[in-house]
Amino acid sequence: MRACALRGCSVGRRHGQARPGEANANPSAISYHFGSQEKRIIAVAHRVYRRLIAECHVLLQKAVARRMPAPPYLEKVIAALIGPSVRWSLDPASSYAVLTHFTHMAQRGNAL
Repeated sequence: MRACALRGCSVGRRHGQARPGEANANPSAISYHFGSQEKRIIAVAHRVYRRLIAECHVLLQKAVARRMPAPPYLEKVIAALIGPSVRWSLDPASSYAVLTHFTHMAQRGNAL
């Protein structure tokens, strides 16, 4: 989490979400709820990943519905599966920084 903050990304923050101090939340209560900082980071990443996958799923359903009963066009399937990730990665206001942070953490862990 600290490494992400140093890079300027905002793990777990979306528009309208406040930091614990801004939300008048007790940081101890937040730590207690999640059990540890690691579990909190995992929860945030899980939430972001679910949103990304949900967007892919909607696009994939649309691609299938357009061609039903025939199979969807391959380029539409590929666009549905990778398009949201590419769009998120290019949008500085998106939550993509959370996923990037996890990738960096995993790479550091593998290097040890």
